[in-house]
Amino acid sequence: MKKIFFAAPFVVLLSFIPIQKIKFNKAVTVDVLEPSDICLAADNQNFYVAGNRGMIAKVTPEGKVINSYDNAGADYEGVTLLGNDLYVVDETYRRVDKFDATTLKKISSVYLRDNGGMNKSFEGITYNPERKIFITITESPVSIHEYNEEWFEKNVIDETAFKEASSILYHKGFVWILSDEKRTVYQVNQNDYSIINQWQIPVLNPEGICFDANENLIIQSDDRQTIYTFSPLNYHAK
Repeated sequence: MKKIFFAAPFVVLLSFIPIQKIKFNKAVTVDVLEPSDICLAADNQNFYVAGNRGMIAKVTPEGKVINSYDNAGADYEGVTLLGNDLYVVDETYRRVDKFDATTLKKISSVYLRDNGGMNKSFEGITYNPERKIFITITESPVSIHEYNEEWFEKNVIDETAFKEASSILYHKGFVWILSDEKRTVYQVNQNDYSIINQWQIPVLNPEGICFDANENLIIQSDDRQTIYTFSPLNYHAK
C-alpha cells in the first residue's frame, strides 16, 4: 500500500490562506436524530441524510422525511450518491453499506481498514468521478483513504494540513473538507488535497456538507439537528 507524506511547509501555508466571508440564507430542522452527513438526491431538490443512530432518510428541503431506513446499532457518519446507489460509512464497524437510493433497501456491505479509535474513525465518504475512486476521511488523526470502484484500497494519505475532519465531498473538480472543531469549509486540490480556499461557518457542530442545485452551500449540524443554507461560495468551478 502506497503512502504519501506532505512536506512540513505545506502545513505552514494554511495560515497564509485568507478566510473568506459567507452569507447565511436559512435554517430548517431535520426530522432525523443526530444527523451526521447530507448529500443531494438525484432529483436535485431533496437530500439524503445519514444519522449516527443508524438512520438513512430522504428528506425535503424543509427537513421532512420522505422515506427512511433504520439500522439500529449502526453509527452512520457519511453518505454519498452514485447513480441509484447510496453509500453510507459506519464509523464504529468500519463498514460501507450500499443501499438502493429509491427504496432505501440495503444491497451489500464492505468492511474497511482503519486503526483509529472507536469514535475517531471514518467521518465522511464521497466519490470522485474524474479519478473514478471512492474517498473516505477519518476524524482524528485525519487520514484520507482512496479506493477503486471494487473497494480495493489504493492509497492512504496520513500527513495532511487538517487536525480534525467531519465530512468530505467531491464537487465540480474539487474536494471539500469540513472541520467541526474549526467550523471551517476547505476547498482542496482533488489530487494532493492541498488547500486552495477556506470559509468559516457560523454553525455549531457542523457534520455534513453538500451543495444544492443552485450552488448554495448546505451544512448539516448534528447537535442542532438543523440544515443550514448559505449563498454560493466565491470560487472558480471547473
